[in-house]
Amino acid sequence: MRVRILAVVVLLLLAASAGSVILLRSALLDRLDEEVAERLEREAEEFRLLRTGNDPSTGRPFGDDVRAVFDTYFAREIPDEGESLLAFVDGRIYESRRAQDAFDPDDIAAATRFWLALDQPSRGVIETDVGEAYYVALPLPSPEGDGLFVVANFPEFERNEIDEAVQVHIGIQLLTLAVASALGAVLAGRVLRPWPDWRPPRARSRRPTCPGESRSRAATRRR
Repeated sequence: MRVRILAVVVLLLLAASAGSVILLRSALLDRLDEEVAERLEREAEEFRLLRTGNDPSTGRPFGDDVRAVFDTYFAREIPDEGESLLAFVDGRIYESRRAQDAFDPDDIAAATRFWLALDQPSRGVIETDVGEAYYVALPLPSPEGDGLFVVANFPEFERNEIDEAVQVHIGIQLLTLAVASALGAVLAGRVLRPWPDWRPPRARSRRPTCPGESRSRAATRRR
């Protein structure tokens, strides 16, 4: 009986732990996707604002000088985690910056060719040779040389960090489950242990009788 109760409790705890781990990982990955989308949109918006502003070196609008736009942008911008910032002029790489866990244009040649073929602003997800990449691409047509700005984020490194954190959480859950099971086994043994008989020795040795037997004894006495 004690083993059955303990087994049921352990199974319930395992099911609850597994459910919590699945929900935790899903929530963290969803949050990461949201953060990546927000970072990409922020970088794209900053570049758009700069493009429509003035050149700090001249005080006049950038106009069609995409090289001046890129020079100003990369002089002040630092990529976020997992991020690559790419600038192209006339189909060739002009400037690039990347975080430690991101990649250079040479590492994602197929994706680079795809972006260079765009003639309209685009955003989405693309498979590359180094994994999945979220991106925003902004073509900059200009008589002085067509430009292209791309901000790409490679979330694989951050996803691996999430998986490592979930693995640590699983280890903690298993340790907690083992301790709880051991305590449950001890407590179950005490709860299910037969209660001591506190009756006096004379009452303890008396054989219990059923109601019919008591009535027959009484009838015999009256005779």
